[in-house]
Amino acid sequence: MFQAGQYGLVAALLLAAVWILWTELRPPLAAAAGERRAVAVSATSLPGAGTTIGALRLISAAALTSPDKSFGGLSGLAVLPDGRLLAVTDAGDWLVLRPGSTAAEMGRIAMPGSDKSDR
Repeated sequence: MFQAGQYGLVAALLLAAVWILWTELRPPLAAAAGERRAVAVSATSLPGAGTTIGALRLISAAALTSPDKSFGGLSGLAVLPDGRLLAVTDAGDWLVLRPGSTAAEMGRIAMPGSDKSDR
C-alpha cells in the first residue's frame, strides 16, 4: 500500500495535472486585450469516416482552409468547455473555431519580441 509520503506525491502530481489542463484549455489571457479579428474558414469533408484502427474509429475528418494569410499550420488543438476548438498556429498566433461554423477568431499570442521564435 501507499506510505504517507507517497500520498503527498500523488496529490502533488494530481494538482500539477489539474493546473496544466486548466491553463492549456483556455484562450491565452494576454490575447484578450490584444488584436482579435474574424477570419473566414471553410471545411471540406475528407473520406475515411467509419475507418477503424485498433480500438479507435474515425467519426469524421475535414480539411480547413481560409483566404487569411495568417491561417494555417494549426497544432496544439484543444476542445474548450463550450465546445469551441483552440489551436496554435505555426506563426505563433491562436485560433478559436466552433465546429461547423464558417467564421473563426484569430489573435496574436502576446509575448516579448515580434518573431515567431519569440512566441
